Amino acid sequence: MLTNAKQKKKVDIIKSILRKEGLNIVEVLDSIATIDASDVLFTGREFFVGLSKRTNILGAKAVAEAFPEYPVSLIKVSFFFLVLVLYSYLACASFKN
Repeated sequence: MLTNAKQKKKVDIIKSILRKEGLNIVEVLDSIATIDASDVLFTGREFFVGLSKRTNILGAKAVAEAFPEYPVSLIKVSFFFLVLVLYSYLACASFKN
């Protein structure tokens, strides 16, 4: 859900560019669903969606519905060492020995 006019304008610009490139746009119609791009990782074979303060289960469900041909795995992203989004978890995981 867009929170302000400035954010909506950015989204409209991005949509326009994607349409010009011939790409499909999938919109989340559920007004309660929230999803942040930094909580979504596509490996080429499956999606990982982080459930965080910015992405809820309805947003994750929207990803699964938009791409039914790919499995979607959920990862609970909690407030741990200031990690807020899935990408931060993955960056931390990559530094482990």
